[in-house]
Amino acid sequence: METTQTILDKNAACRQPLKQQINLINESQIPTTKEEKPEMIINRKKTLENKNMNVKQAAIIIQSNWRGYSDRMKIKRMNESIGILQRHFRERQLKKLENEQQIQLEKESQIMITKNRHKRYCEKLETVIKLWSSLPGCLVENEWNKERELAAISIQRYYRGYYVRKYLKNQRDYLKRDKAARIIQLNFRKYLSRIECASSGKGVSNIDSIENNLINNKKLEITMKKVLKEHQKWCETHQQSMRPINQLEDVHKETQVKIDQYRRNYRV
Repeated sequence: METTQTILDKNAACRQPLKQQINLINESQIPTTKEEKPEMIINRKKTLENKNMNVKQAAIIIQSNWRGYSDRMKIKRMNESIGILQRHFRERQLKKLENEQQIQLEKESQIMITKNRHKRYCEKLETVIKLWSSLPGCLVENEWNKERELAAISIQRYYRGYYVRKYLKNQRDYLKRDKAARIIQLNFRKYLSRIECASSGKGVSNIDSIENNLINNKKLEITMKKVLKEHQKWCETHQQSMRPINQLEDVHKETQVKIDQYRRNYRV
């Protein structure tokens, strides 16, 4: 009997030629590219066209979906921005309305306050008039005279203070001008003395120059005298002095007469 090893070797030796024959048969059945049929070529073209159409349709669908999404997002953002603008506009209008209402309330309150004050003043004035009318005439006259004298005294006091302040201000201005005039005169005298010293220090040979200097000095003296005269005239015309007591008493009497006339007109 044959061993198993020999059987396996025989099987392996038979398998190899069988495989070679099967491969040859398969290769003979597969057609080459040159031997392809036209129907298969047409089918392949159709499949390729269908694939391309599917790709185009898919691209169109993707683009349309993307455009729809982007348009929806744009519309959403626009709506949000419009809502924000509307909210800000409403807030602004509300603040404006509140401010106008506040201003109107303040005006109305101010009008009410002024009316109440005027009303209280009128009531107080009526009570004062009733009180004065209930009193005897001599007492009213005495009180009236006292108030009139106090008013006249206060008016005179303020007028005298004003007059004294004005007088002191004019005196200060006058002193400033006087001081300035003195400084000018002092400098002018110094200038004249310097000219005289310079002219006296020269020799006899410079007689002509000395005469010219003397003539110039005389001219300067004449101008100095004119300046002094004008200054004296100005001082005489711009004198400031306090009024005497008689004039002040006359002013006091005139003010009393005017106050009495005003009181009479007020009573009428």
